[in-house]
Parts: sequence; C-alpha cells; structure tokens
Amino acid sequence: MYERGSKIPFTAALTLLTVGFAYELWRHLPSAGDFWTFWAAARALHANLDPYVSANLTRVALPPKAPGSFLSPLAVAEILEPLGALPFRIARLIWLAISLGLSGALVPLLLRQGGIPWHWRSALTGTALLLAFQPYNITLWLGQTDVVVVVAIATGWFLMDRGRPYLGGLVLSMAAFDIHFLPAFGLYFLVSAAKAERRAALLGLVTGLAVIGAACLAYPTDVIQWIFVTLPHAQASAIEPWDTLSVLQATSELLGVHAGRIVTALLDLAVIGVAIPIWRRGGSPDRDLAVCAVVALATTTFGYNQDYLLLVLAFPFLARQWRLGESRSWISAMAFSLAAGYGLAELTGGPVAPNHALFLLGSPLLALVVMRSLPSLRTESSRIAWRWATIWMLATIIGYALLTAVQKEIG
Repeated sequence: MYERGSKIPFTAALTLLTVGFAYELWRHLPSAGDFWTFWAAARALHANLDPYVSANLTRVALPPKAPGSFLSPLAVAEILEPLGALPFRIARLIWLAISLGLSGALVPLLLRQGGIPWHWRSALTGTALLLAFQPYNITLWLGQTDVVVVVAIATGWFLMDRGRPYLGGLVLSMAAFDIHFLPAFGLYFLVSAAKAERRAALLGLVTGLAVIGAACLAYPTDVIQWIFVTLPHAQASAIEPWDTLSVLQATSELLGVHAGRIVTALLDLAVIGVAIPIWRRGGSPDRDLAVCAVVALATTTFGYNQDYLLLVLAFPFLARQWRLGESRSWISAMAFSLAAGYGLAELTGGPVAPNHALFLLGSPLLALVVMRSLPSLRTESSRIAWRWATIWMLATIIGYALLTAVQKEIG
C-alpha cells in the first residue's frame, strides 16, 4: 500500500514523464535517424544491390537526406526487406510499433527475473524507469535494433531459466543483430558448456547463428564486402568521433591509438579473467546475465549511446540483491545509476543538443520522484543511495554543461 499522499507525486511524475517521452518521440518521428539507413539497405537488397556500398543506398533512397553507412549484418536488411517496399513514413511507424511492442514485453520479463511480483505499481514503476533511461529513448528516436537485441537476450535467458535451454539459446542468437556484443555472450556459453546441462543452450545458439549465417550467405559478395571492407573501416573510424562510447575510444583519445589499444587489450583480459571464474562457480542465472551485459559493454570496441540499453539486463540481479539485503546502499545506488542516471553519454563525451536538456535531465529527476514515492524504498540504507544518486545527477548536469560549452567553443 502507498502511504497517504504518496500516490499524488507518483501519478504526477509518471504523467509528466510519459508526456515528455511521447512529445520527444513524436518530435523525432519525422527525422530519418538510423532507420533511414536500414530502410535504404532493405530497398537496395530488394533491388539486388550491395547495401554496403553507400552509392547504392543513395540510389534507392529518396530525400530527406542521404543515408549513412550500413554496418549491421546482412540479416537485418533481409528481415526488414518487406518494410523496404513501403514508403519511408509508413515503414518508420511500423518499426516503431514493433519496438514499442517488444518494450512492453521487456518490462515484465525483467521484473519476473528479478523476483518482483507483477502488479500495477511495479509495472508502472518499471515502465517509468525504462522511459527515463536515455539509451532507450535514443534507440527509439533513431529506429535502432537494440530493443530487438535486448528483448531477444532477456527472452532467451528467461527460457533457459525455465528449463528450455535449447530454445533459449536459439532465441538469444538474435543478439547477432548487434554483432559486436555477441562475443561476450558466446564466451559465456562456451564456458558454461563445460557443465553437461548447459550444452543444449550452446547448441541452440549455434543453430540460430547457423540459420542467420546461411541466410546471409545467399549474398556472398555482399558478406565479403561487409567483413573485409565495411567492418574494418567502421572500426578504424570508431576511435575518432566523440560520440562513440567504448574503452578503446576513451583510451585512444587519452593515450594515443597504439598505447590505447595496448591498455584496452589488458583491460579486456582483466575483465574476462574476472568473469570466467564467476561463470564457472555457477549461481543465479540473473547474476550470469548481469556479468555478460557488463563484459559485453566493457570489451566492445565499437559502441554508441543506444547500445548501452544492454545495461537494463543487469536489473534482475540488482533487484534480487536488494530483496536479499545484500549491500543495499551500493546496489540501490547502482540500480538508480543504471535506470535513471543517463549521464553516461554526457560524462563520456556525447553532449546532446541544448534544446533536449529539459527532457533528458528532467526524466531522471522524475524517475527519482517515482522511486521516492514507494514506501518500501524509504529505508535508512536507501537514503544513502539517494545521496549517491544526487551526486550522480549533479555530475550529469555539470558534465552536460561543461561539454556543451566546450563543443560550442570548438564549433
């Protein structure tokens, strides 16, 4: 039950957050975003043209703007080929509806895995926190594939946890749509396959990847172009722009390209060296999933803001730790940082346009009000977490202001 009067700020915060989210989503809907490139790639494939050649994308796509480079596996263009036959605006609306529908499945999956009973309060709070997480907003605005990837991973893990390892691995193979995240999950499957009961999951993953690979091999020259030209070029350019978010990009900016690569390799080995013993010891599936998500983000050499949607997969582990009373002050601080502290982009070099500041900085604050409205979180340990959350928010705002100012000076 809510305490007296707590329902008013909860409802008000959720209403404001939903209105702000809907407004920003509607405002970005007409813009092409990354989906413009996906749509153009699907049209190029339908016309038997190589989608990895930028000139082919420009040839089949009409204004408002020239599409960017298509970097995803060919299977993405194949799956979206029916949308490529439609006008862009209609295709964009359909893809948005698919992403929102999958998002509706993500919240109950994460709550169930976290051991949180499903009722209207937990559903609304989970939805509010997802809306307040900036990588989720960016994913929808750009029309990216990250929602599909995260839901596939969450569903696969749910199936494995419910005694359907082969089917779970098969569904999880759709993580290959973001190919640079797959190695971390593949490593987990290889390590866990040492236990006989988990080999079925590895077999399911391999089967799914084989199907995806076979579909791509229907266009062998396009696949060769992607592997030997597109990906190496994308990787080489990924350590230059300020809007990429990876350890490799950060260390290269600080130490130079060659020293940055050496330091990144050492950090990757250290992260993997910590992860493998955790996986081998066995334990809760949600803990293994959280470690996989962190390893994927820590070791990727090619990631953007929207890719950090993967962090929501750590929520079930954090929720269970909270319920078990394990290090509540730190766990709650981490949970808030992952769910609402979207300062990720601002503090790592990706300042957003100043006219987005009110919504992007307001969403975490509104999420804080929502969480504060839950009596179960009003404990002494949670008050410590709110202090950490406040520090995070101040760092976000200051980082946003400083980086925006620097960007203006450079511009």
